[in-house]
Amino acid sequence: IGSLSTVAKGIGNFRTNFHSVATSLSNIDDLFRKVKDLFTLLDYKNIVIDGKEDFNSDGGMIKIEFKDVWFKYPETDRWILKGASFVIKPGERIGLVGDNGAGKTTLIQLLLRFYDPQRGVILINNQDLKSIKISTLYKEVGALMSGFSILNSSIKEAIRVGDINQKDFSYVYEVSKYTSLDPWVQEQPQKYD
Repeated sequence: IGSLSTVAKGIGNFRTNFHSVATSLSNIDDLFRKVKDLFTLLDYKNIVIDGKEDFNSDGGMIKIEFKDVWFKYPETDRWILKGASFVIKPGERIGLVGDNGAGKTTLIQLLLRFYDPQRGVILINNQDLKSIKISTLYKEVGALMSGFSILNSSIKEAIRVGDINQKDFSYVYEVSKYTSLDPWVQEQPQKYD
């Protein structure tokens, strides 16, 4: 019986150790995939040429105009936008509604200069979007895409992500009030912290 008990314990230990090794190998494989993705990102060549002008936010009042905008993603033949033309007036609120693949996310990606349209022009406050320095645009404009990640940080640190060079957190409260986020934050147990 003692030998049988020793063998059973040995098999149990082997099984536990084998499971631990298999889990570690799985974690290493996942890490290698993430490192590969990181190197792919670092090797990425930006196809958007930065503008030379500062963005004129006109005191936060922004007019957006698409004029005959045509766009297809690189290495595809399918046009996502074909002659899109519209104006969003300062202070106007809109909703983007449409089927999957209709171009809702593409409009946002074009506004953020992830891509440039092949034809037509996008104007923000009557400035050609291509002429604006991306760094000055990003100080005023941002988007939260549907595939967002929840940050493991406080609300004030998450808002600060929009301007990581900012050392003073007082603007966080201004942004929160301006975007009507503050009432919701005040209901949270830890507020901004």
